[in-house]
Amino acid sequence: MQKVFIWKIRLILWFALALLAGYLLYQGVRPSGQVSYSHDFSQKDKTSFFIGQLTPAERIKTNTNGSQIVIGDPVYFSLRSLRNFSKAKITLKFQNPDDLPLIEIGPLVDKIIWRYDLKPLRNKTVDQLALVWPVIRGRGQEILLQRQKKYETINEFLKNPPPLNEIAVYNYNFKNNYTLPDYQALGKEIAIKYSLRGTYQFYVYIKNEELNLQLAFSDLNKNKDSDQIELNLYYQDKLIDQKVLADTGAGADDGEKINRGKLELVEANLPEGVYKVELRVNDDIITDELVSQQNKLSFINRLWLAGATEKNIELITDSNIINAQTINPASLQNIRIGNKDLNLSNTYQQFSLKNQENISSIKLAKGDVIISGNGVFSFSQDSFFNPIVKKVDSSIDINASGINYVLANYQTPSEQDGWQITEAEFDIANAYRESPRYQLGGTNKISWLISLPGLKAEDDIDDKIIIGEIKVDLQGKSLWEKFKSVFNRD
Repeated sequence: MQKVFIWKIRLILWFALALLAGYLLYQGVRPSGQVSYSHDFSQKDKTSFFIGQLTPAERIKTNTNGSQIVIGDPVYFSLRSLRNFSKAKITLKFQNPDDLPLIEIGPLVDKIIWRYDLKPLRNKTVDQLALVWPVIRGRGQEILLQRQKKYETINEFLKNPPPLNEIAVYNYNFKNNYTLPDYQALGKEIAIKYSLRGTYQFYVYIKNEELNLQLAFSDLNKNKDSDQIELNLYYQDKLIDQKVLADTGAGADDGEKINRGKLELVEANLPEGVYKVELRVNDDIITDELVSQQNKLSFINRLWLAGATEKNIELITDSNIINAQTINPASLQNIRIGNKDLNLSNTYQQFSLKNQENISSIKLAKGDVIISGNGVFSFSQDSFFNPIVKKVDSSIDINASGINYVLANYQTPSEQDGWQITEAEFDIANAYRESPRYQLGGTNKISWLISLPGLKAEDDIDDKIIIGEIKVDLQGKSLWEKFKSVFNRD
């Protein structure tokens, strides 16, 4: 009798183990290629293994019902899955009691330079313009807003657009054939005499000349990460050339600065137009010298002026908002922007100034400051140019900027029981994935960022958004599609 009882217990345990193994196998394989995960913060006791908590803790407070009060920008959460998926649809349920103008979300796609693929959840400016300007709708979420109706379709607008300075875009890849009719090559070298730290991007203009760039680098050796240096050249959003300096060192983190050599980018017989250059490195790398034979060169959105001892630095910008930050106490200062002062008074804190001038100068008494904005930056008026149309972000003044047309790929959030509901779709095939070796479900862990420009935890303003739920719908190849792809290989 006792043996029969033991046999039954073993049978039950084996059956339970088989069910668990089958469940885990199903979760890992997902034969349909689709799965949905959600984290309902407003249900206090409900948690999700697949969608992590919002971080960092100093930017988050918790309501009595469990919903998350976000008081600082940005915040992050992780998404885990037990297999690869190529597409994701994020649905966010939130309240915006302080009417924050811009909310965006996106996955990490490049850990070296911390680049996120951000897409819109809410844009107050577009929402308000859609109430008073004529609206033309195209395919999907495409919309064209016009101050005075001139175009009947978006296709008509794209075929015969107005002057670029009258256009602003949001979440829209507007391709324009930017030219400088009076441009003439100088035929001489121009050197940027200030050192730059970490990654950056810049535009150059080419016409009847050779592209010729020479860069010299050093390594601060402040971490043990591999410090590979990549220099990429793009034309019309396509990579056309790449130069690489591999890190052959042992990954020292002794803080001893060493020479890392030079890269040269030379291309002849290029068609006239705008080219983008990207330096893809981590913050250990210093550009000690940048020499160009192009007389038009503008940095995109951000640059880190690395030299702590460099004095009297001047930049030219068209940014509507200018941000400054430093980690060096010796670099605290008043920064002169046009006829206004931006007081950089604390380390590790970003200070901002709104600026509605078309072109402004930025004067710094000393370096080791990160300068960023929503426009471009040049080291001289002669080299300044911006080939990209303005973006409808939280700092733009549509009237002051002379904008008459807004082209966007965007949908206004819906309302439901006092909550706003909005969604965004992503291609996550190339998203950066962490792979902790011994962590269940860690083989597909993607970091996501929620961007809330202007929301600062350290200020004395009681502004916030409240997040009730994050839902993620994932899609990839079905089990049958995976089998077919294996057997159809040549």
